Amino acid sequence: MAIASVVLWLVTAVLGLNLAIRSGSLEDLVIRQRRTRAGRRAILLVIHVLAAVGGLVLWVWVLVDGPVAAVAEALLLLAVAASHGLLMVSRWVPGHGRHARVASSHRHRAQYFPVHAATLHAMVAASTVTCVVIMSVSKFTER
Repeated sequence: MAIASVVLWLVTAVLGLNLAIRSGSLEDLVIRQRRTRAGRRAILLVIHVLAAVGGLVLWVWVLVDGPVAAVAEALLLLAVAASHGLLMVSRWVPGHGRHARVASSHRHRAQYFPVHAATLHAMVAASTVTCVVIMSVSKFTER
């Protein structure tokens, strides 16, 4: 189960990179960082990525025989990454709110949101969270 948690986390990261490329988030981060909306999106993306990568590093350390405190820290960073991911989805999903996109017949590349890629990323991320929580409980009980 330990290897599965790391593999799931890495698959989630690869799918997240695919999503960031396809949705144009990386372009917002690198090219259009001066615009206010792009700047806010970039901040959310950076926090999401840093929390996920930091959590993964701590999790690998825990599995190699790190301290029990690192388990809680890895879970905290995973929770931050997950909450920011949900926040990004709520801001960018097509709908009728303030951040809604125009009708699909009028979309161009800058307004495209890859729903299927985001769904797959979220599904694997949920599996990762579940696996890490189960492993964390076993780590706390064995020490």
